[in-house]
Amino acid sequence: MAKSLYPKKHLALVIVAACFFIIDRILKNLALTNFKTTILPGLINFQLAFNSRLALSLGPINSLFILIIILIIILIVLVFFILSLIKKSFIINAALMFILLGAISNILDRLTFGQVIDYFNIPLTVFNLADLSIITGTIILISALNFNKN
Repeated sequence: MAKSLYPKKHLALVIVAACFFIIDRILKNLALTNFKTTILPGLINFQLAFNSRLALSLGPINSLFILIIILIIILIVLVFFILSLIKKSFIINAALMFILLGAISNILDRLTFGQVIDYFNIPLTVFNLADLSIITGTIILISALNFNKN
């Protein structure tokens, strides 16, 4: 029997990452209806917030500049993703998949609305599931690359 080029865990990775992407898109559409609710009183609210800044509302930057930077980052991540597929590194594939799909979700917002749709409001900032996906993927990627060095 021929061995599969990519193990089943890679398929599971794609499914999980795709679910994060789909849930983020659903929550963004829900936020656009002006649905509001308290998730944890005094800590986390679900409420629409348009964000023209970077992830987690960092830095006021020109929209065209942000778009160009995000596209460059997506291309870099895509190249690393393709290279890691060749190496079949599951953990790096996972990290890059989460970064890539989170970035794509937010860039769809920028192309459609000129800014990102955020919906989780905490006292310090606003964010969405795509932001969490990007941050989580980045932490996993940095950890995996540092672990591979040692």
